[in-house]
Amino acid sequence: MQENGNEFLKTSACCKHFSAYSIEEEKFSFNAIVTSQDMADTYLPAFKSCVKEGQATCVMCSYNAVNGIPSCANGKLLTGKIREEWGFRGYIVSDCGAVNDLMVNHHFTNTTSETCRVAYDAGIDVACESFLQTHLHAALADGNVTNSMMETALGRGFGVLMRLGYFEKDEVRPYKHLGPSIVDSEGHRALALEAARQSIVLLKNERNLKTGLPLLPLKSKLFQSRQAGLALIGPHFNASQVFLGNYHGLPSFIKTPLGEIEKRVGGLKYELGCEVSSFGVDRLQEAEDLAASSSQVVLFVGISGETVEYETNDRVNLSLPGLQDELIRRVSSAAQQPVILFLISGGPVDCEEWKSDPNIGAIFYAGYIGQSGGEAMADVLFGAYNPSGRLAHTFYANSYLDQVPKGNMNLRPSVGYPGRTYRFYTGSPVYEFGYGLSYTTFSYSWNSEIDQTGAQIISTTDTSECYAQVGLLVRNTGVSTGDHSVLAFLAPPNAGRMGRPIKNLVAFERLSDVGPNVTGNMEICIRRNQFELANKEGEFELISGEWRLMIGNIERTITVPQKQSQIKITTMLIFDFFLDWLRGEKTFYSILTNEVGK
Repeated sequence: MQENGNEFLKTSACCKHFSAYSIEEEKFSFNAIVTSQDMADTYLPAFKSCVKEGQATCVMCSYNAVNGIPSCANGKLLTGKIREEWGFRGYIVSDCGAVNDLMVNHHFTNTTSETCRVAYDAGIDVACESFLQTHLHAALADGNVTNSMMETALGRGFGVLMRLGYFEKDEVRPYKHLGPSIVDSEGHRALALEAARQSIVLLKNERNLKTGLPLLPLKSKLFQSRQAGLALIGPHFNASQVFLGNYHGLPSFIKTPLGEIEKRVGGLKYELGCEVSSFGVDRLQEAEDLAASSSQVVLFVGISGETVEYETNDRVNLSLPGLQDELIRRVSSAAQQPVILFLISGGPVDCEEWKSDPNIGAIFYAGYIGQSGGEAMADVLFGAYNPSGRLAHTFYANSYLDQVPKGNMNLRPSVGYPGRTYRFYTGSPVYEFGYGLSYTTFSYSWNSEIDQTGAQIISTTDTSECYAQVGLLVRNTGVSTGDHSVLAFLAPPNAGRMGRPIKNLVAFERLSDVGPNVTGNMEICIRRNQFELANKEGEFELISGEWRLMIGNIERTITVPQKQSQIKITTMLIFDFFLDWLRGEKTFYSILTNEVGK
């Protein structure tokens, strides 16, 4: 959207919320306790990519504190990390009210004048609030804020305004033709539909597993009559605004599942059954009766960004709220054949029970997929689109929350704590990160013709070069044409031990419209910095040894040799330790355990 193709910007992209921001209900005063190692390899990389690769022109600091220092007062991060280390050239804005929180909620400052100084000292240029407007004049008058501070902040803000063309004549502004009319254009509507289609993840498919056909092909016997007996049941069967999440504007239309399915088949019947989170509407018996009298049932359940998870409110568990679990049990037990289940939510839902239930024939995870959500869901249901989405997060069982307190920011496992995310979680997920099925199947094999691994590249500082370039053959072994996303994971030596991740996603590529018995070729580039891991001090180190590259059910080894300088230093150290032993200054045991061990 920002488009850095020339000296002008199309818009100013802002990356938020910096950093280690995870809590909603206590966010104005929450103090995130984060290790240097977790900060380096989990909480900062997305922002580093925004700044260094995406060239974003704005970063927003968050409400929370990190290790006792409020994010919007943390000069080490805002100035030292973002500007000096990453080379950021843009403006930093506070979240709305976050400067006021420095004094009122974090009690980090004592006066309004001191608060202004601390904010500008840390690196803030713009405040999303009235605090500075109200108190800045007094802070300038008493000397807490200097003219130099103001000039620096104004320079950064006006610098971005200049790149946006605010002060140019119309004839030289490259994006002057972009107005409100383009927002709801046909091209953007088509993009919204395609994004929704690609986002849907097929988690379970026991119904047509062997045939590779869509779940409900329109040419099936079920739809030969206009009185097909298809029933839509659940609180989201007519979902609309729920597809937009919580923090959103309103589009010119929202396509619902009911409206889009009605366009394709007749004789529809539907029943709410219950509401999303309330216990006030109990139509479970009506839903059960409809299921028993219908040829096929499609269930639409989930959560809501308006009533369950929203700004200032966190979910308390991973279960479906209200009466929805009971609705699924009763409807699926009464149905004439296994039901199709759609999950609509902004994050993981515990569906462990439904994963193994033979009465549930298929499960889709739909997320909050925007204005064309209903059309996308109908497309995958009837086979107009072959689902190809992959989970962007791990699906845990609800019992996971008994082991992981909400405010615990540690990623790495410890005694009684199983760790967080696919990189460190030591338990068994319900569905793992990156999981996703299709109406067809794919197989992988290595293409040795384009393999290239160069040990000489390991010493370069250019992280954009490939240390390993691996060829992959992807074959559609099923009967349907489909897209396929290839996910490449890299496991380091001693994976899952000594604070090292179990694996890291290092590359992903998407193949489009791969026909049956067609083989696609891919080249996967693994860069030097992807063989680096953060140590306990938060510094990245190149890890020598045998790394495992894993793609689907195949894997191979990539060897990272030890640097010559490392070998030389190690040899010198061992020789010095040997002399210490000869002189009697150290015991052989102490050398092994304390020195060589290091």
